[in-house]
Amino acid sequence: MKFVPSSLSPIPEKGPLSEHYINLKVNLLKEHHSKIENLYNEEKNEYEIEALKEEALIGENQDGEPYCSDYWIYLRELEETHLRLHRYSMILATYAYVETSFDKLCFEIEERLNLPISYKDLKSDGLTRSVSYIGKVTKVKVDMPSHIWGKITTLQKLRHCIIHCSGDLSKLREEQTEKPKKTTRNTALNTDGLGILDKDFLLVDEKYISQIFEDVREYLISISSRVYKELASMSLN
Repeated sequence: MKFVPSSLSPIPEKGPLSEHYINLKVNLLKEHHSKIENLYNEEKNEYEIEALKEEALIGENQDGEPYCSDYWIYLRELEETHLRLHRYSMILATYAYVETSFDKLCFEIEERLNLPISYKDLKSDGLTRSVSYIGKVTKVKVDMPSHIWGKITTLQKLRHCIIHCSGDLSKLREEQTEKPKKTTRNTALNTDGLGILDKDFLLVDEKYISQIFEDVREYLISISSRVYKELASMSLN
């Protein structure tokens, strides 16, 4: 691989949390996602063609019933295993970008305001810690715009289910009581583009992934802009 100077690095995470770099990162996620989806769609089409061709050729099985091609089994495996895992990975990658973006915002707040307390000093971790820190040291409302923030918290629930339970909703437990956690299951049942496979496994449609990219783009551009404006006004006072 040819050496590329760090100043020309195509890795958007190395840049500031600006609209340009947010767009760059989200567009890269979208491009990667589309390439994988297209590969699987080509394979799905091949399986369907082969299945129909085989069934037309054989006609009936030994019992005189319509022959069912094994290609339908391969197709189901493709959709319920390979595509499911691919979309899980996109949820994890997208959420990771949200979380690291918040870490970057917290670090910049800490550095610019020369605060005695670091966001790393808070007891919680991840997105919860960053949200708490921004709320304590600035006037920025992290949960705005509310219609997008709700989608970010849904993404967080999905991430936790995938990371801790491999997408198996039946294994989610309440922290205090250890009773089955129903909130994520309800989210899966009532969110466009989400569903449940085989009674317990989180199912993610392609349209959910495409939409969450745009939701994350809109939210990060909004929150970063509001934080930087707040920092600018605080430094003037």
